[in-house]
Amino acid sequence: MVHHFRHIPGAPEWLQWFALRGYIGVDLFFVLSGWLIGGQLFREVQRTGTVELRRFWVKRWFRTLPAYYVVLAVLVVSRRISLPELPAMVVFAQNYANPWGWVVTWSLCIEEHFYLALPLVALATLRAPMRAVWVIGGLALLLSPALRWASFGEMARGSYGDFVGNFYSPTHLRLDGLVFGVLLAAVRTFRPQTWTRATSRGGVLAVAGTVLVVASTFTPWATGSGVDGLDRMRFFAAVPGFFMVSLGVALMIPWASSAPVRHRWIALPAVFVAEHAYALYLTHEQVIGAVKRLVVRGLPYAVAPVAVAIGAVLVAVALRQLVEKPGLKLRERMLVSRGRVGTSA
Repeated sequence: MVHHFRHIPGAPEWLQWFALRGYIGVDLFFVLSGWLIGGQLFREVQRTGTVELRRFWVKRWFRTLPAYYVVLAVLVVSRRISLPELPAMVVFAQNYANPWGWVVTWSLCIEEHFYLALPLVALATLRAPMRAVWVIGGLALLLSPALRWASFGEMARGSYGDFVGNFYSPTHLRLDGLVFGVLLAAVRTFRPQTWTRATSRGGVLAVAGTVLVVASTFTPWATGSGVDGLDRMRFFAAVPGFFMVSLGVALMIPWASSAPVRHRWIALPAVFVAEHAYALYLTHEQVIGAVKRLVVRGLPYAVAPVAVAIGAVLVAVALRQLVEKPGLKLRERMLVSRGRVGTSA
């Protein structure tokens, strides 16, 4: 959200510089998603010896699709999205076809592609030797950096729009974080002794990860000192940068996953953010657009970020209560019904 605050008229240059680098929130999310979803899948494999595709996809898609399609419908009706843009958005292809119509959803496309592919890959490698599986994982980790390196020259000669549309958002160029998370989940599930050693050194790894993220993002030599986004087209930021940030986040996970939360003043806000983060993700850009129009009419910039935060939270709470929760209840009914059928059979 802070990343998009820089678009509000009147934002000071220091905030624009800091906020621009907020794009690493997406890379952080990819690592966490790979870790959490991969962990769920691997625990199922360990428990049952297989992957129930229908159950996996019902759980994932009933979590994400209802709110997405409701917001998409509102944007189409309000003419924020044109009809020619709609087909790609219905099937989550806008990160290849048109990332500008509803630009933040490029990362959701990658996530949906991940949901589709991960259980299929897991099924395909169930009978493979474990050593071969680790080799496949290592090659998958290097795939996106290698592809970015190969296409960097052509991208660097283009415009910023070309960078966002053809380099920054396509799935095959942004797999680093997801693969890091999945590999961590695999280590925790299938290499418990290795995971125990990692958690015993979790504090050191977390400090190293924090340093790596800061050094890869908030330093001029890494991503430049500009505020217009063009610095992200530099070689370090565009090629190894995503990999380094994802590695830094991955190094934090052994400590973060094993450190208990002892204080309610931390736990309760964290739970609220976790429950409403997806709704905030889908809607905050539209709230920022509305506040931008208010700023033009005279609202001082000092008030604008507060207005955005309050408005975004209110809209997210409404979306959560009216759409997400009913979708989750429907999901549970479907999963329970499926479980009864399986038991009776």
